[in-house]
This record gives sequence, structure tokens and C-alpha cells, in this order.
Amino acid sequence: MARRPQPYEKLPGRWMSLFNRRTLWQGADHLLWVEHTMMQETYRRFYFKDIQALVMRRNRLHHLWSAFWGGLALITGAMALTLGSSGFVLEGFTLVWGLCLLLHLVKGPCCEVFIQTAVQRERLTTQIRERQAIKVLDRIKAQAEKAQGVYRPPAPSDRPPAATVDIGADTTGARMNDPLAPPFKPMLHQILFTVAITHGLFGGLLLWLQQPYLAALSTATLVTTLVLAITALVRGHAAARGTLLVTATWLTLVLACLNGVFAYGMYMYATIRHPELAFDYWSLIQSFLALHVTAGPVRWALLTGFAAGALALGAVGLAAATLQGKR
Repeated sequence: MARRPQPYEKLPGRWMSLFNRRTLWQGADHLLWVEHTMMQETYRRFYFKDIQALVMRRNRLHHLWSAFWGGLALITGAMALTLGSSGFVLEGFTLVWGLCLLLHLVKGPCCEVFIQTAVQRERLTTQIRERQAIKVLDRIKAQAEKAQGVYRPPAPSDRPPAATVDIGADTTGARMNDPLAPPFKPMLHQILFTVAITHGLFGGLLLWLQQPYLAALSTATLVTTLVLAITALVRGHAAARGTLLVTATWLTLVLACLNGVFAYGMYMYATIRHPELAFDYWSLIQSFLALHVTAGPVRWALLTGFAAGALALGAVGLAAATLQGKR
């Protein structure tokens, strides 16, 4: 018995998060957008005969990731040269960050892709690299032209008069000038990135002075950064969507979450080392803070990376929030 042909073909690209995964499939007469969560799947169809436009534009994400991986490689490399032999731990981290930077550069520029119909415009988050996005859009364009006919631009005499457009204007924050959009106030983001910079400074001072009170201040600013990042994304995401400010806020949240997981791991390690302190919370917290002072090479490298990342993202985000507030 012959096997039935597959009705859908998966297009290249995938978007994944902790609890979410998105994929794009090509059917006979439409595209199928599939979003998987832990409890359900959501489907959305884009028929080729209804597609009006395919839009691709570069974004600043490529430069942010280049600065992130390059900064980590630079910090751990400088530490390896300054501190001397560390059992090849710092050298290994430098190699890993360098390979991540090289792989990122080889993949090419980052981009955003949108599909436009008469009733909706959807961002295809599965396409984040320009080279791959061009191939996928060429396939979609071929199917759309097959369903609608080849697009032929109108003659010059039939075209409506063109509107005046400022070529140098930045359209990324067009929503900021929309009178129907909620007013954007950058104060919350400015506080967030100021706290992130403060957290990075406390982390750097901890590496130098090795005092438990600096570990306590670093932990407190980390928790504050997490709360402010979530609040800023909830309150300001709609007004500043698609801007460098939102990207920096997301990266700050991701870095703070990773730092939080690492801090929680150190807390659990302190609990396992001192089971007799299970109900003496103050002594247990003191043991947790002392771990930051007596950390080994691997933990020192991670603490250095988190501090450098907080400083870099805080500076970029604070500059983006200041510029966004002036528009």
C-alpha cells in the first residue's frame, strides 16, 4: 500500500523559548503557522491568494549579540592573562565565547520578517537570519505568484502621487508618534538599566574586594533588576515594540534570569554543605554570601561574565531609553 504524501512541508527556521515553540509549514494553497505551548497548540493559516506583501528588514540584534559574545571573550581573556594559570578554566571560557562569536558572525546579519494580508500583519519570528529568510521568502513569493499571477508594477502614469518621506527618519519607533498609542515614558527603563549597571559595579567590586556585604548588595540589585525588567516589558512593550530599547530589556531579563539560576544553585550548594543550618536562615544566608567570596575559578568566571554583561547591557539600554524619550 502506497504511503499518502505529506500535506505539509516544514519551512526552515524555528523559534523556541522555555515554554513555547513556533514553526512554519507550507501547504498546497496556504502557509500554516504553528505555535506549541506546554498545554496546547495554536494554528493560523495564510492563504497564498490573500498575501499582499512580504517584508524583511535588518535589525540591531546582530550587533548586540556580537558585542555580548565579544565582551565575554574579552573579559575572560583579560582575566586569564592577568591572573595567570587557572587550570585552563578561563582559557576554556574564552575559547567558548570566541567560538560563539565566530558562529554568530558566520550565520550573517539578523532580520525581522513580516507577512501582510488584507486583515492582519504577522511577524514570522522563525526567521531571524537574513540568508535563510531570503530563501524562505522566495518560496512563499513563488507560491503567491502562482495563486495570484505575477505582479507587474503599474505604469508611471497610473501611479498615485508619492508622499514625501524623510529617508533619514527612523521608522522603528513609529508607534511612539501614533496619537492613539499610549504615551511612552522612559523613566521605568532608565531606572531598570541604572540598577543593572549598579549590579554590574557591585559584581566587579566583589571580584576585587571579596567582601560578603558586596555579595548581599549584588544579590539585592539582581532581584530588583528581575522585577523591573518584567515590569518594564509589561508596561512599555506595546509603545516601544520593535526598538533597540525592547531588545536590550529582553536581553537584560534573560541575563538576570541566568544569573538568578546561578545564585539559586549556589544557595542550594550552601544548604547541602551545611545541613545543620537548615532552620537557621540567617546563618545559612551568611554561608551563601561567603561562597561568593571563596568561589573557585569556574564560579569566578561566571560572576565576571554576569557583571560584564550587566554593565554592557545597562549602558546600551540606558542610552536607548534616553534617546527614545527624546522622540
